[in-house]
Amino acid sequence: METAVREALIQELKLDIDQVIVLENEDFLSVVKEHFTSDDQLDKLADILKVIGQENRSSSLFARANFLRKSLLLFTYLQHSSANFSYERKVKIEELQESIRINGLTG
Repeated sequence: METAVREALIQELKLDIDQVIVLENEDFLSVVKEHFTSDDQLDKLADILKVIGQENRSSSLFARANFLRKSLLLFTYLQHSSANFSYERKVKIEELQESIRINGLTG
């Protein structure tokens, strides 16, 4: 599934997610907001990043940490910028914060 997602992002959006997740936070947000124009699309991307970061044990710890951090960044951005509070998003933010802390991925 992860490979299919990566290929779809490259083909449809000309977006290599492995290159995008290593960008600084401001640059990352700028790039993804160019390609994903609605909050719903950004939510879905954040979910994808979360799954890749949690489920892909074959990736390096550094790569997994980047996926989780960028997912957290997107959910946090959406939670603060959206006119509507999302309890589901709040739970995901807390899960990501805990996952990052437990796995020693802060930094």
